[in-house]
Parts: sequence; structure tokens; C-alpha cells
Amino acid sequence: MIALVASLTIASAGGIAVRVEGTGYLRFALEGRVVYARAARIAISDGLVRHESGAPLLPSLSAPKDASALFVDSDGAVRFAGDSGSRPSGRILLARFDEGTPLEASGPFFLSKRRPILGYPGENGFGSIVAEARSHTSPPGRPEPARSSDTSRTRVSSSGSAEVGGESMLLGNLAKIEGQGATAESLRRLDLGPPPALGVVTLVTPERIHARSVSAGIKAADYELDIGSGIEVRRKGQSVPHARFVETAKAEIARLAGAVGLDCKEQAADFFAPAGELALKPENAKLLADGASVAVAVYVDGKRFNSRTIRLTGELPPDGVKAGEIVKVVFVTAGVAAEIEGRAKASARVGQPVGVSVSFAPGSLPTTHFGTVKSPGIVEVKL
Repeated sequence: MIALVASLTIASAGGIAVRVEGTGYLRFALEGRVVYARAARIAISDGLVRHESGAPLLPSLSAPKDASALFVDSDGAVRFAGDSGSRPSGRILLARFDEGTPLEASGPFFLSKRRPILGYPGENGFGSIVAEARSHTSPPGRPEPARSSDTSRTRVSSSGSAEVGGESMLLGNLAKIEGQGATAESLRRLDLGPPPALGVVTLVTPERIHARSVSAGIKAADYELDIGSGIEVRRKGQSVPHARFVETAKAEIARLAGAVGLDCKEQAADFFAPAGELALKPENAKLLADGASVAVAVYVDGKRFNSRTIRLTGELPPDGVKAGEIVKVVFVTAGVAAEIEGRAKASARVGQPVGVSVSFAPGSLPTTHFGTVKSPGIVEVKL
């Protein structure tokens, strides 16, 4: 995080709040690097135009010694007023980034590791400069431009954050859109791309909205954006208690091995999943020497999202039979029991079901029967 310079005193006379309407960022120099802002209050300090934190504007604009007021036009032209009248100084140069470029917030500024495209306000797709809350009168010979009273334009505003679900971000779900007609309806349906991954925050910038609106055939002059530096978007989700995973795993081991005394001693945070119809399904259960492990999958709206492995500890039922070994098969019917030798078709513990292969006469073809392991080496089949 870059520390803000606070030692410089900003001149109160001529201070002005400016913001970029449309595509672009203001550029300032701070501690040897370039930082960016969508809006700022600038003024004359130590002979330069600076951000109220003290960071000089880029490119550097020098003010005459007698300058007492600062003026900025919509095309970025900067002028000073002083004892000798109004003088032009230079022009603000804006920066823009390719769509999807990550920007890191640092106090009132943004940082980026990528090199931006530079251009002047009102040219080659860059937005214009809007000056607000002026604390001065117009310089001699330059009357104050009239404020537009047109209220017919659609207005897009936001509190600065939003939660979304589904497969795409629609502007109407991120911001409040005030207006009627085709422009307002098109903006409500404007697709800004897929939402961020769960637990990730993405910043939908004015530049992104403008770029998508142009692609959709919406004129920038037909709407007004009031979203500051952008909208922080998160994906809607739901919390799944860790206890639900444990219960699902215990039920699966009870079904497979007849073990009901196992439990999970590990504590874990609740699981965060996307919004939707949720189901937990056991996968890949394994019996271990001192317990078991079960991968419990999370399904949302029928689609597998992720999984969590639950480790259960405790005493398992004793070993019963192993696949391929000779076992005693006890057939039980109407209170009568008959024993015959057979072969286990799978491994199973006491209390678990298992198939056995039995030949009732020498040379006869074996038949398969299903029973329950009653004790090591013994399978009971009820007829």
C-alpha cells in the first residue's frame, strides 16, 4: 500500500473537483510511480497542479507565480487566472486500460502493473472532464459554460457493490437504472460478462460498461454513469455447515461397513457454495486401520461444484471375509439352517452384505447367493 503524501499545503483559492465522464483515468505521480483516479480534487501547490494529497498531476502542469485560480475545460485544457489575467497551461492526458486489466485500490488511487493507453479527453474514445463544485468565477473573457438541464438521459447509479448469481452479470442487476425507453431497457440487459469465482471480488469499471455498451450499439451520450471508480461484484452463495459433511460421511460408512461409532475429531470452517439447490453426495469412501475417510461432493442445481474429505476415527467392526477366500455359508429358512462351503465374491466386514458362490453337488455349476457376514469366515443367507 502506498502511503499518501500529506505534508504539502493545497491552496484553498482555485481548488476544483474534477472527474472523468466516460472512459479514462486521471494520472498522478506518487512516490516514484504512476497512480490513477477517476475523480479528484486538484489545486495549485508549490507551483504545480496537485491532487489534494500532494501528488502532482501528470503530465506536470506549472502554474505562474501570481496564479490564484485554476480552471479545467471538458477537453482537459487547463488555465490559470491571476493578476495578469487568464493563461493557458497545458492539457490533461488520460489513461485507459484493456478490458479485464486488474486495478488495485490504494487510498484514493488505483495501481496497475500494466501499461495503459494514453489520450486526450474527448478524443479517440476517451471520456471528457467534468468540473464540479467550483469555488471561483470564470476567468476574464471565458464565460462559465452553462450547465445542462437535460433530464431525459438515462442515469445509471450504484452503491458501489453488488451480489450476482447465474452465468452472466447484467448491468440491471448491478446498478439502479433510472429512465424509460430503449436506452434504459438495453442498459438493464447489458451483459458485462461472467460473474467472478466464488469468494473473489471483481471491479466493474466505467470503462468496461462503456466498452460493452458501445458493442451493444448504445450511445454514450444517451446515458450518464454515476458509479464512481466502479462496482465491486461478488457471487451470491450459501454456507454449508461442516456438521452436514460429517453426518453424510458417517452414514456412508455405516452403510458400507456397519460402523456406527465413528466420528470426526477435526474442526473445519463451514463450506461456501454458490446459491441454488444443494445436495451432498458421498464419494470414494475408504476404510482405514483406525477409521475411514469419505470424500463428500457438493452439488448445486445438479452440477458438481467441489468436495470436502472427511476423516473419521474410531473402532471398525472386525474383518469378516476376503474376496476369493473359502467361507462357511449358512442357509436359513423357516427356522432350519444348513451349512455348506462357498467362496466369497468380495471383501466385507461383519454386518455387511456380500455375495457368495456355492456348488451344491460335485461337478455342478456354482450359483451365487447374497447374504450377510455374521462373523469372520461365516456368511448367512436367508431364503
